[in-house]
Amino acid sequence: MNIIVNGESIDFTLENEKTVGEIIDALGAWLTQAELLTVALHIDGEPPTGDEWKQQLIESVGTIEIHAAELREALIIYIDQAKGNIEVFKEILQDADSDTLKMIIDEYREFCENIPLLTGYSFQSAVLMDEDFNKAKIGLLDNEINQLVNLLEFRYDELVHPERNAEQIAQSLVELAGELDETAILLQTGKDAQAMKAVFRLTELLQRFMRCIVWLKDYNKNDDFNDKIHELLIELEDALKANDTVLVGDLLEYEIKPVLIMLPEKIKSYGDERR
Repeated sequence: MNIIVNGESIDFTLENEKTVGEIIDALGAWLTQAELLTVALHIDGEPPTGDEWKQQLIESVGTIEIHAAELREALIIYIDQAKGNIEVFKEILQDADSDTLKMIIDEYREFCENIPLLTGYSFQSAVLMDEDFNKAKIGLLDNEINQLVNLLEFRYDELVHPERNAEQIAQSLVELAGELDETAILLQTGKDAQAMKAVFRLTELLQRFMRCIVWLKDYNKNDDFNDKIHELLIELEDALKANDTVLVGDLLEYEIKPVLIMLPEKIKSYGDERR
């Protein structure tokens, strides 16, 4: 059997693999070590469909061909494919009969399972929670699909233009830093609802910033900056859960605010061009 990765035949030593599915899993693990992901697969010149191919015996296959890409490129490809798939859902949704609607729902359920992997956002479909889905509820599904399209576009833009997004987010966070003293006071004076709006925006922007900077040209994988932000966010979450408004205020004012102010300089340290 010939195994081709990105146009080159490779010498891959089989161990206990007996089926095509097992060897694809082994190849996937090998590619992961090289920080690559599979973005296209052909078996004897054809893309596999369904799951039956996984049970094929290795002896029955002549060639396995894989196109693999680095993580960022792979995510861009996956999200682009996902956007295409979801547009197909939208096109056939309105005129779908009962059987077609059931097929769409089944495919949509599988599609939704991959949303957290593609976007970094947790997602639970409100539509799929309703087991009695019917044509009368198509409008609900259409609205949810539109929200997913926006989410995918949002994530796609972060991957394609990480530097621009990082700079914009950093500027937003610098502006937000000027409000954190007041946010701390609001929490300590019982005005939680108003304060939590700022806290939620803070956590959302920081998570977006952490995603973007890892794709900048000179980002150092050994840099513990993202780890420090992550630890601060965990501390903040724990303090909020404990309703410890004093600790939340201290974290915002004395730990998080100084980090926000220096974000533009941090971006400059990673170079002026994205990878």
